[in-house]
Amino acid sequence: MTTTTIRFPFAIELHEQHAALRSTLRWLEAEIARRRERVFGERRFLALLRTFGDHLRKHFRFEEEHGFEGGVGSRTPEIQELVRGFELQHRSLETRLDALLALTATPTPGIEPDVLLDECLRFFHELRRHDALENAAFERGAPPESSP
Repeated sequence: MTTTTIRFPFAIELHEQHAALRSTLRWLEAEIARRRERVFGERRFLALLRTFGDHLRKHFRFEEEHGFEGGVGSRTPEIQELVRGFELQHRSLETRLDALLALTATPTPGIEPDVLLDECLRFFHELRRHDALENAAFERGAPPESSP
């Protein structure tokens, strides 16, 4: 199997998924900026946050099941270690997302809305950081596309 047959479909799908997730993340952040703590009282926002979480989990599975190697094109020990690190980050982000969704679904008595807001924004920041690290790895490690 050539690099092109592995990389090309993976790279296109990955780019489209990242673009969709970033777009949704920008929208969620804009809603928070516009409504601040009130967003957590709105069923629509909470439903969209849950849907975003579902999409994020599917995206992580796509990267893991279809292989980061399809994006970076190497099975070197360094790349394998990088891939394991991304997978650990996925689990960590999913754990944080689960906790955030649990808090938004049934807020703990006495928790201030601004604490919940700050946690949500920290999660988004960490997700953006993860995305930037992955993109840098794909750009750095990707072999050049070969011509058909």
